Amino acid sequence: MKYITEINYIHIKDVVSVYNTINGVKITLEAGASFQPLNFTLSTAKLTEKSKIAGGSKLYEQDLNYSFTLEKVDSTVYEEIEGKPVLISYKYNTGENMLLGTIDYPVTLLTKLSVKSNSQYDVICQCSNTYRSKVIIS
Repeated sequence: MKYITEINYIHIKDVVSVYNTINGVKITLEAGASFQPLNFTLSTAKLTEKSKIAGGSKLYEQDLNYSFTLEKVDSTVYEEIEGKPVLISYKYNTGENMLLGTIDYPVTLLTKLSVKSNSQYDVICQCSNTYRSKVIIS
């Protein structure tokens, strides 16, 4: 079964370019910049992509949903990036490293306290993009 094992983010301001190729995307970052990890509860991450037509163009509504608990995660990371434009990379157990968002279509994160537990937070990473999530190539 294919599942997400890793989620990382980078601020848009630290991205020089995202170049779309037939095989995936190539990302160029500012000197010294790198993707930073987002800790989450394994097996909670789910990606959905739905297509829609907007303004004569096809867009993909993309949501990456997952959870974390305060016992295992420093919530200040989320306070720093919530609502700000970022790119998200996520990795499957198969080794595929995927990109969510682009410079023109960034991702925004929203966190909310879960109704299941007062120490669990649910995270929604959302973006509308002109293409589906792509494999990151070196």
